Amino acid sequence: MLALGSASRQNQTPAMKIFVADPEWKQFSFPIASFETDGHDITNLAFAHDQEPGKFEFEIDQLEIK
Repeated sequence: MLALGSASRQNQTPAMKIFVADPEWKQFSFPIASFETDGHDITNLAFAHDQEPGKFEFEIDQLEIK
């Protein structure tokens, strides 16, 4: 899950997008507008694992925010 917090959503749950990261590398794109902001007031960005407890690996390569 990718969660994005913004000043306009202060004191609210961050806007979230759920995605499934497969074992093979894959490019994901999340338009800023889909997080209910134009991007001027972003306060935080978080990647979260929302599955059964246990061991997992998560790698990010070439992250761009634009």
